[in-house]
Amino acid sequence: MVEVQWFGVLLPKRITQLLALLPLPLHYYYTATTTTTTATTTPATTSPATTEAPAKYSYYNVTDNNGLVCIMLDGNFKFKIEYNIANVDLGWICSQNFNAFCLTEQKTNITEVEVPEPTNDVDVTGSCKEKDGTQFISIAWGVNRTSSLKFVFTDSKDHQTWTIGEVTSVIYMDTEHFPNAVDAGSSLTSNITLELKPAEVPVNMSYKCFSNTEFSNFTTTEDGSRYNLSVSLHVNAVQFEAFNKLP
Repeated sequence: MVEVQWFGVLLPKRITQLLALLPLPLHYYYTATTTTTTATTTPATTSPATTEAPAKYSYYNVTDNNGLVCIMLDGNFKFKIEYNIANVDLGWICSQNFNAFCLTEQKTNITEVEVPEPTNDVDVTGSCKEKDGTQFISIAWGVNRTSSLKFVFTDSKDHQTWTIGEVTSVIYMDTEHFPNAVDAGSSLTSNITLELKPAEVPVNMSYKCFSNTEFSNFTTTEDGSRYNLSVSLHVNAVQFEAFNKLP
């Protein structure tokens, strides 16, 4: 379409037709500009498909190569640990020979360390079949996974029942759970005996105990040396299942 301007002013179409009758060339009276309309096409964009993160199990478990859950562990596990706390600095008083203030006994405190739930930040590892007829599951947590609780299950000779064998724990003495500890940064290792009844459980069946049970008949070492303060494990609403197999 041709547009006609008179000294920069756009003229109506009828006036443009009249100007065409003048004796001088039409371009003497106006300047013509040609306008074009272009369509802009915006390329379609695609968003990457999003998939929801897989839901975490509500229990600790170990699966075999076929995806079968061979070990299942559920319940609340909590340690109660007595530890030495640092004495108050009485340097100036002791320097003045006020011995009555300096003869202080070593004080202790009791802390609780709970094993995080499986939906929290924990690492669960294990094996569905060991050469010696055992299976195990290990739960690790904390910074650098320095604390852990491990259960070893033993298969019977006829492969019809299983038992809970060795239970070991490692508790790192961090500042969060062991404030003002003399031995902060050490690790406490325990070999725990779970006296559960019945001792043997049929394959493809679970052991359940809903009562709050305390276990303290075990030894603990601190970085390899015997730990002389009390350590106990409290379990509640537990369920164990091992050596699961397809019927």
